[in-house]
Amino acid sequence: MNLAEAADAGASVDPIVLILSSAAGGAIVTALFTLFGTWVQSRREHKRWIRERRLEAFTAAYALTKAFHLNLSKQMKIARKKGTKRTDPDIKALQAEADSLYSTAAATLAPLIILGPDEVAGYASDMQAAYEAEDWDALRVAELAFQDAARKSLGVKHRS
Repeated sequence: MNLAEAADAGASVDPIVLILSSAAGGAIVTALFTLFGTWVQSRREHKRWIRERRLEAFTAAYALTKAFHLNLSKQMKIARKKGTKRTDPDIKALQAEADSLYSTAAATLAPLIILGPDEVAGYASDMQAAYEAEDWDALRVAELAFQDAARKSLGVKHRS
């Protein structure tokens, strides 16, 4: 076989090899982009799931603290209206309601503590401590800090 024949034979093989290698390369690139796209989508879905669970946890924690506060306000209102007898049936009913709130506190706050962030969980703890101490100024400061930290964590801008 002379050089011209060898060149012609090689020229007929090169396009086939080129087509096969292009197809294989295209399949590999497609598979890699598919895997990358799947990974990105999985990360987005996980972030969305965390954000939704945090919103639920933040809302529940804030509602729990407000329920305690409203319960105490009702007790104080009844006490002022009827006198300060702790044996009054209305006050006893409200105290029982407060006791049931205490029993739900751990279950309500657990998702917040687990899902975090720690800053938000800390402010929830500060709200509860201020309520327990009946320090209304500290409670208001803790509530505002909790709200701001929760908004920041969720990526929600505060509307003025």
